Amino acid sequence: MRLDLFLKRTMIVKRRAVANELVRSGRVLLNGALAKPGRDVKENDILQLPLHRRRLKILIKEIPTRPVKKGTELNYYEILEEEIV
Repeated sequence: MRLDLFLKRTMIVKRRAVANELVRSGRVLLNGALAKPGRDVKENDILQLPLHRRRLKILIKEIPTRPVKKGTELNYYEILEEEIV
């Protein structure tokens, strides 16, 4: 699944356009390397991204096959680290 779509489907960001812009800004790392919106993500990948005055390090636990219901999004990722910036 594309990185921007994963961010949207798991409700890390509200809109895919916002996810796209966040990734294109050069502030999102996937497994330690700069990511592009179309880059494929898979289980056990590590994402690092800024979000609402925080810096998050996220482990992808599962790739959703359809839109995720509110309240179940943490089935798909785990926040490993959270830093206030």
